[in-house]
Amino acid sequence: MDIDLPALFENFKAQWLDVLWLPFAFTLLHKGQKLKAAGFVLACILTLRLQIELFHVMGATNGFTPYWDDMTLHERGFLVYGFFILAFMLLSYFSPATSRIVYFAASLTVYFMAMISAFAVLAI
Repeated sequence: MDIDLPALFENFKAQWLDVLWLPFAFTLLHKGQKLKAAGFVLACILTLRLQIELFHVMGATNGFTPYWDDMTLHERGFLVYGFFILAFMLLSYFSPATSRIVYFAASLTVYFMAMISAFAVLAI
């Protein structure tokens, strides 16, 4: 059995690059924020997959307009969700004394901003 490592790496890079945010969530953030941040990252990862599947089912494999034909839906989603995950992690890191309910509410707010922005960018 011969394993093609370059093809395996290309598949990981094309499909699962955003999973690399999880170790950052567990290592860089404060004690009470780690699990919530990991949940946020997992929610973003799963939502991106669902949005891409939705676009494929609708027949828009590259979005609805001819703009950004050189980028796949995964690449566009990685950019949008990567930006929001990075912003969320930075906000989390610089606000260690936030109460749990405020942190959860901020997580939901950033999540919905990311999801709506991703829909807009994927549709373009």
